[in-house]
Amino acid sequence: MIGIVPTRQIFLINQAALVSLKLVIKKKMSYNRFLPDNGLPVPNYSNFSGAPINFLRSLSEANVHFIGDPPEQPQPPPGYTSAFPISSYKLMCGHHSKYRDYGISSDPEDYQKTRNAISRDWINVPIRFQKNSAFEKSFKFSVMSFNVLAQELLQQHPDLYCRHNHLALKWEERWKRIHEEISNYRPDIVCLQEVQESHLSEYFLKQLKLLGYCGIYKKRTGFTCDGCAIFYKMKSVSLLEHVTVEFMQPNIPLLDRNNVAIVAVLCPKGLPDSKFVVATTHLLYNPKRQDVRLAQMQILLAEIERLSFHLDSKKQKKYLPIILNGDFNATPTSSLYEFISKGHLKYEHLAAKKLDDKGIPCQGPVLIPSDLQITDNCQHALLVEVRDAYYKTYESNDKDSKHHEYLMGLSKKVDLNKLHRSANNVCSPNCSSVRKENLFSTGALSHLFAFKSAYRHGDPANPQATTFQNEWVMVDYIFYSGKKKNGQFRDDKLKLSGYLRLPYRSELEGFKIPNDSFGSDHFCLVAKFLLNTGP
Repeated sequence: MIGIVPTRQIFLINQAALVSLKLVIKKKMSYNRFLPDNGLPVPNYSNFSGAPINFLRSLSEANVHFIGDPPEQPQPPPGYTSAFPISSYKLMCGHHSKYRDYGISSDPEDYQKTRNAISRDWINVPIRFQKNSAFEKSFKFSVMSFNVLAQELLQQHPDLYCRHNHLALKWEERWKRIHEEISNYRPDIVCLQEVQESHLSEYFLKQLKLLGYCGIYKKRTGFTCDGCAIFYKMKSVSLLEHVTVEFMQPNIPLLDRNNVAIVAVLCPKGLPDSKFVVATTHLLYNPKRQDVRLAQMQILLAEIERLSFHLDSKKQKKYLPIILNGDFNATPTSSLYEFISKGHLKYEHLAAKKLDDKGIPCQGPVLIPSDLQITDNCQHALLVEVRDAYYKTYESNDKDSKHHEYLMGLSKKVDLNKLHRSANNVCSPNCSSVRKENLFSTGALSHLFAFKSAYRHGDPANPQATTFQNEWVMVDYIFYSGKKKNGQFRDDKLKLSGYLRLPYRSELEGFKIPNDSFGSDHFCLVAKFLLNTGP
């Protein structure tokens, strides 16, 4: 028998639904706010905003939050020297038990399996440098990358967690474990993904501030609940500038997703000349769309290139040290990982979308349209052209330092609204020389950095794992920059000194996260570095 709902009841139900919808819309429209403490002004930031097709948003636009006290803009004291003895800085990574018991599954058999100890001890990396070298006066710091699993996303996919301990899936319980890991390791820089916006104030802002952190937050675009964040320890690190990156581009099929990234320029406290870049992102999950992730990475690397470009003491074009991390949703055998680590990838003849092997149909030469004016070398085309023009004009005049100052600040001074154009605009005459160099739609991508993963990737049959996606896989990374010599990676301004061990797939049989010891469905990554603060 089918019951009939009275007309008045239907009206009340519809009215309640309308009120709920208005509240949701109001909530979604209210995310354009800052979160400075005590109403203090927001920090200095990059002016890359207002580009046609909304390529990037400045801090004052939607989805962006500044968390905690605004950073000081460090100024060198009188008689400033860049010497920074190691003994004057103590790395606060905390102490962590090497072995712990994990009885977490609701299934008794799985419970027994997961009681085996999992080691997450520190792996020290031997560092060799000559006596009296610049690295004897280096800045020691640590970086964490952690996908913390937004609670709303967990609740939207209950089938993924049906065999978990349901008590351990509650946000209050998960937050205790997440906070515990951050508190124990106490990294100088904490990069987070899937930070739920509604949890910002009460949890991340409030409680991480008590640990001495300040931070930046960028919500994913559209009607989403989460985003990325970078927190930094105010006693040891200063934020100089940052930009947020939106991968959503209107009318571009490969760039129609809501993923975002943050790129920050930081320095050791009191050492404004020792800048370095930290970027974090959460790329598209869809396992079948490697092409989308590759296009997103092309855009992100162009922004990293823009912010990291500078002139060294010899007035040569250089790049700041870079740490790139996050959830890339790609394994070490993927084409995306190959592109990041090797610096180049020929994708034209790879299978369309998956980019996993040669296949029919193939991807073809076009990844993103030239309308975006981002070259296949992952650079902003017009910015590169303007740099080169000024450099060639003044390179013979060593006495004139004005052009050096201009080049150092070019990314901020150039009219960045002209760096991109929409599909309806006519190409600027200034980009003709760039087009002649055939830097668009070549069927191959490259970038100018030498990146290496802080974690080693050995046997593909038994890899280290950061999360479970039908099987235990590694999709989270901390990359750091160096230089290439004879095709091999060499340390430059950054040296890796250690990292927190990840479990192997063979150790994780029957293991389920989140649980009563781990608060997320990803394991966190932590790496220690030395930054050369010398000339």
